Parts: sequence; structure tokens; C-alpha cells
Amino acid sequence: MTEAPSVRRQPRPPGRRPGFSLIEVLVALAILGIALGAMLPRLSFGSLASERAERTEEAVMLAERLLTEVGRTIPMPSGTPLDGTSPDGFSWRIETCCLRALSDATGRNTAGIADVRVEVSWLSMRGSRNISMVTRRMMPGETR
Repeated sequence: MTEAPSVRRQPRPPGRRPGFSLIEVLVALAILGIALGAMLPRLSFGSLASERAERTEEAVMLAERLLTEVGRTIPMPSGTPLDGTSPDGFSWRIETCCLRALSDATGRNTAGIADVRVEVSWLSMRGSRNISMVTRRMMPGETR
């Protein structure tokens, strides 16, 4: 059998203990601070983008619901726009425009088509934002 080579440790110089020096700890903290400082704006940008996407989605859903309800439960605005607010902090406005009359075979106006526009606005972390949607609605009855 052969003997394993013995490992000899170098003796420590007197007065030197194991561990990190104060300079090494300060350098490590400085590097950590620089890294965190570089990452922080990206984290806040991610939260802003998430908030913006969520609020925009809510605004689109509100606008679609309002467009669906115009002429059913919400009266069709004629001339003056309808304004309102939602409990979620959205403001909305409904306007009609460009009424076109539809005639029957005798030439009498029996209905009309109007462009209905809904605009939803809200405040976000970066100021005021808004979206708008337009659709066409049939207005039954005699038109002028």
C-alpha cells in the first residue's frame, strides 16, 4: 500500500485572521447597490405597463358595453352628447353624428342610420388617457 501524500498547510502570518476585510465588504456592497439601481427603473416600468394595459382593457370593455346599450337602455343622444362616469373612475361620452335617412318605395323617410361614438377617458400614473369607438345604429321611425 502506498501512503497518501500529506497536505501541509502554510502557517498563517501572525495577526491575520480568516474572513473578509472591510474593503472587500464595501466593494461588494457598492457592486450590489449599482446592480439594484440599474434594475429598479425596469421594475417600475413593468408595473406601469401592467397598470396601463389593465385600465385600457377595462376602458374597452366599458366602451363596448355602452355601445351595446345605446338605443336599448341608454337613449340615443340627439344633438347634445350624453356624459357620465363609472364607479371605476372612468368618464364617458356618447355622441351621435351624421344621420342619414332611409326611404321606402314611396319616398317617405322610414328610418335613419346614425354614427354613434363612445369616448372613455381615465387618469393613469402618466396623465390622462382615452379610447374611442364608433358604430352605426338604425333609428326606427320617421326622420327629418
